[in-house]
Amino acid sequence: MIRLLLTIMIVMISMIASVAEDQLPITLNIEGVFIDKKNPVAIIDGHIYEKGDTVEGAKIVEINNTHVKVDFDGVVYAVPVGVTEASSFGPPEPPGIKDKFVDWLASFGRKPGEQKKSKAPGKTPAAESQRAKTVEEPAKASPAPAAMVPVEPVIKEELVEATREQEKAKAEEAHKVKIEERRAAKEQARQEKIKQEQERQARLAEEKAKAQQAAFEKAERERLEQERIAKEKAERERLEQERIAKEKAERERLEKERIAKEKAERERLEQERIAKEKAANEQARKSSIAPELTQAEQESKEQTEQRAAQEQTAREQAERDRIAREQAAQEQMRQAKIAEEKARAEQAAREQAERDQIARQIAAIPAEDRAVIDQIFASSGKPNSVLFTEKFNEARRYFKEAEAAEKVSNSEAFESYSNTIQSITWAVRYGPRETGYESAERRQMLNMLQQALRRRREIAEAVLGNVPAASGAGETGSGEGKKGILKGLFRK
Repeated sequence: MIRLLLTIMIVMISMIASVAEDQLPITLNIEGVFIDKKNPVAIIDGHIYEKGDTVEGAKIVEINNTHVKVDFDGVVYAVPVGVTEASSFGPPEPPGIKDKFVDWLASFGRKPGEQKKSKAPGKTPAAESQRAKTVEEPAKASPAPAAMVPVEPVIKEELVEATREQEKAKAEEAHKVKIEERRAAKEQARQEKIKQEQERQARLAEEKAKAQQAAFEKAERERLEQERIAKEKAERERLEQERIAKEKAERERLEKERIAKEKAERERLEQERIAKEKAANEQARKSSIAPELTQAEQESKEQTEQRAAQEQTAREQAERDRIAREQAAQEQMRQAKIAEEKARAEQAAREQAERDQIARQIAAIPAEDRAVIDQIFASSGKPNSVLFTEKFNEARRYFKEAEAAEKVSNSEAFESYSNTIQSITWAVRYGPRETGYESAERRQMLNMLQQALRRRREIAEAVLGNVPAASGAGETGSGEGKKGILKGLFRK
């Protein structure tokens, strides 16, 4: 009867344990945890996981000093640190009355001298339930007890404690490694960000420099254009004023001549009228005094009148000839004036075309060469015609020598171009004071200076680009070779 009651109690305890037990369907080996207020981590199967990560289909929802809680298919399991089994009702607890009662029941039927099987620390309720089932099955089958393997509790606890210490040290080391990796990643990201910011600042500076250069070039072009427009306007106004003044003077002269001619004509006609009236009066007086004039007197009078008519006709013809000559002279003057104005207009057009060509030529010059050219042409101010002619001819001679030397030696061509630039500098300094490129000499010096700067730079770039790198010398050897060739080019 007592044995029956004991068997019933064992079965009930086993059922209770099996109902209470809810094991995790998967196996997780939690080697250790590292608790941090902001970011605790756990070492599972040799890998580091954080809260929110998923391992074998289970999501980590909590990490603390004793266990790790995971969510698997909607059920939360608590997996103790250092074991591979989990329960859904919390971390393992020390043996209670139930465990002691099961051990007491299992002690029935042992032979004297047999050691009692001790319960290993850290066992889960699932293990205890399995143990209860193991005890129950022999009780049903036969009274013979199951064989038990003795284990020293103290040694096992020490092993477990040492294992936990090792796991904890591994977890701490892994956490430190992970923190170091994070710090290195953050530092790398910060360096990348700094590099990107520096590149962005460099791009902004380059764009700003380009914008400033473009603005400077635009302002320079606008200034030249405004100067050209102002000069053209002033020239047109001057020509217009000269034309208006000449036309006014011509009109006044013609008007004076016309008035003088009309006055002279009126005086002549008046004199003729007076003379005719006087002659008629004299004739009437003579007719009244001597009606008996002879035929000879009558003929003499007719001859006199004929001579007077002939003289009048001659005077009129001479006047017409004079008027024709004056008109021809005026027409000739007008044609000469038109031809002069046309020649001036053509000259102004040629000068404007030359100025436009010079402006386009200056705009096509690179910024560094234009800075040198502006600096050279800004040094004028000591006029000396003798030295100017000497240096100008010397520059043309050096330029021709440089063009001929390009087919033979780069160094000689480079030296000749450099001498050309130097001679042009002195020629500008001793030349007449000019601000633009109006004279043919300054335009020729501009062309030679532009070509000399361009060709000298091309020669230097070609020489530096063709320097072979010395074997085994690295960048230092290549740099020394370039420096040597540059010294050969700049030997004077």
